[in-house]
Amino acid sequence: MKNLKIISITTAFAAMSFITSSAFCLELKKMSLEDKVSLSELVFIGVVTKTQKNSQDFGYDLAITQPIEVLKGNSSEVIKIAYNGTIPEAHPNCCEVGKSYLFFVSKNPKGDYYPVNARYGVYPLNIAKPRK
Repeated sequence: MKNLKIISITTAFAAMSFITSSAFCLELKKMSLEDKVSLSELVFIGVVTKTQKNSQDFGYDLAITQPIEVLKGNSSEVIKIAYNGTIPEAHPNCCEVGKSYLFFVSKNPKGDYYPVNARYGVYPLNIAKPRK
């Protein structure tokens, strides 16, 4: 009976450690700065001028941004950034109207940009008045 109890406890412990370690395997890993830059089509500092909430036309919210300083790539005057998609763990810490951010982005098939490395591809900046 004592051996059965030990086996049950060991089995339960092994199962719990497997479940716990499996959850950590799915955790989003933060890329190095070099990797983010190399995988990005566009790296820029920009201000969010407007947001569009998710509709039936697309599966994410859009932040309409105005670039202030382009660090990599070529940009237009307005860049649409996809955020708040279907995976909550991937949501970047953005996109408040009037706030400035550092964006590491690439285009998706719909033509909108998305943060490279998900939530680790957008960084809020504390710029009082962004320069142009």
